[in-house]
Amino acid sequence: MFKILDNKNGFTLVEMLVTVTVFSLIVGTSTGIFVSAIKIQRYNLATQELLNQTSYALEYMDRFLRMARKDMTGTCLTVAGAGANYENPSDNTAIKFLNYNGQCQEFYREWNAAAQVYQLKVDLDTTIPWNELPLTSEKFNVTSLVFQISGEEQTDFLQPRVTIFMTIEAVSSAQPKPKLTVQTTISQRALDLEE
Repeated sequence: MFKILDNKNGFTLVEMLVTVTVFSLIVGTSTGIFVSAIKIQRYNLATQELLNQTSYALEYMDRFLRMARKDMTGTCLTVAGAGANYENPSDNTAIKFLNYNGQCQEFYREWNAAAQVYQLKVDLDTTIPWNELPLTSEKFNVTSLVFQISGEEQTDFLQPRVTIFMTIEAVSSAQPKPKLTVQTTISQRALDLEE
């Protein structure tokens, strides 16, 4: 009349619950590790790109600042007296000099309203309008840029040196955002002798 079920052919409810719970824990942990690995990879890629662009910008500025000439005529620099090497046209956030081609050149930080970031820019010849180029991309925000000059005039008997302080950070989805603070000093190649 009544048939007794044999328990050997199936699983009990408790066994099913334990199996589902263990499987869920394994899948949840694996997913968490995978998501963490992707976040770390994004951060590392953003950091690498930040280092690449910062290195490029510093090497570019280094080349031109090292090869700068004295402005003997005062056509580029407004520093009193002839023979100046560099000047800060604004509150130490820009540097102006006569490059090795005899062009008045300037490095500075400028707000890019479209990208909502500050970019490092170069004006290749300040006498020609619209002759500026960005040295950093819109993916990065130059939060601080300071040029400190020593020995900029011929009469101070010091070899001209420019110290650059720069803080730059990525504008990426990686959290925390990669940030880099650098300081470098560049000495002018030509000896600062009276001409």
